Parts: sequence; structure tokens; C-alpha cells
Amino acid sequence: MYAVVVIAVLAVVARVVINRQQKGGINWLKIGSLLGLAIVFVASMAAFDPYRAETWLKGGVAPDELTGSATHVVGREASDAVPSLDGIEGRVVPMFFALKADSVAPTGYWRKKRDEPESPVRQEMVSQSDESRKAIKRTTRGFGITRNPDDEDDYVRIYRLAMPGGGKVLALMTDYDAHPGLTPVGTSAPLDGKMAQIAAADTTLNQNVYVSFFDRAHYTNGRATLAVYSTLFSILTTAIAGLIGLAVFRLTKGKKQ
Repeated sequence: MYAVVVIAVLAVVARVVINRQQKGGINWLKIGSLLGLAIVFVASMAAFDPYRAETWLKGGVAPDELTGSATHVVGREASDAVPSLDGIEGRVVPMFFALKADSVAPTGYWRKKRDEPESPVRQEMVSQSDESRKAIKRTTRGFGITRNPDDEDDYVRIYRLAMPGGGKVLALMTDYDAHPGLTPVGTSAPLDGKMAQIAAADTTLNQNVYVSFFDRAHYTNGRATLAVYSTLFSILTTAIAGLIGLAVFRLTKGKKQ
């Protein structure tokens, strides 16, 4: 998306320069304004978190949303309709709930926000001693759970959450939700694979389930909608920046006259 915007703006600037050169002059102020607005658009899109904005705008979860057919409940504010638990040990928990957290600490692991298969990458390395011989190395990128994410924006942290009723549990949550107090709405899932290995390394953790306060399903399936939100926000921000710049220009020009 960013590359498309930059290329489009550069194409417009190039056309303006060519036209002005043919007419005998270049309006550098307009060109600079176009470049400035392109920078504002890209910067605002990079800084905007559509998932966080949408989750906040949806507000607290209503009672009729606490069903299996509800969408994007996990991660939202826990209203009075959501059960608030001080522990999950030895009890059957509802589908959606909030936890009272005494402390939240990072485990050092991250999990991908989107549910995507790991992507194998085929690399060819030429032998320095014999260019006709090639060594093939197969690597895998985009690990679902890792200690060293290649891009932190694509991952969400795995935390260790302690509850007042005793016990600790692995929790998948955003950094802005990772603090003591009442959590957003979450759901539990059985431990398996790498999550089970992480829990097994700390016997104080619940060894059966982990809880998620980040809606990976919504983040994966709603990527088109989230992209539209980012684009609309960037267009609005760019338009406001353009109007402010135009007002400043007219004000400055009026004072000079």
C-alpha cells in the first residue's frame, strides 16, 4: 500500500515537472506540497492501528453478543454482562470472560497476529570453490510463535498472567492491555504445540489452557475491512493537513499583501 502511494505521487510530481518545464516554469511550492501530503498519508497509515480503533469504537460487549455466533467479542471492553473471574483453576469457564489480573509479565515469546501457515523459503548458495556446484538451503520464515519476530507489528506478545484467586496462565494480549486490573474480554483454548512447551517450562502456569485477549480470527478474516479503515483514516488526516497548509499559505500571503 505504501509503495503504491509513493509511486503514484512520484508519477504525479514527474508529470507536473515535465508540464511546467514545457511551459517555462516549475511551481516548486505545489510539488513540495504534494510530496508533503504523500509523507503525511504514508506516516498516518503506518502509525494508525485499525484493530485497536475498531475495538475501542465497538465499546463494551452486550449480553446478546456472548454467543458462539458473535464476531469480534475477544479483546473488547468487559461490560457488566461479561463474567469476571479471579481464577480459572478447577472450574469450567464460560466461552467469554474477563480475568482479574494481579500482575502481567512478558514471557519473551510472540505469536503472529494472523493465522497464517509458516512460509518455507528456498535459497541457493553458490560454492566459492566451484561455481558449477550449488548448495541448496531450505529455511522457514514467518514462525507462528517465536522469540525474535522479524516484524513486531505482525506479532502480539505472550504474557504470564497471575490472578488473585491463585494460579497463573499464559495470555495472548496487546501491550496496551497488559496491565494489572480487569482484562478485556477473553476466551480460553487448549494448550498445544509451542504454547504447551512454553507452559511446561514453568510449572506454576496452568498446564491445560491459555487465554487469548486478542482476536486473531477477526484480525485474520477482517483484513480487508481493517485496511479500509486505515485508508480512510489516512485520507482524512491528509485532507486535514492539506486544509491547514492551505489556510497557512493564504494567511501568510494575505499578510505580505
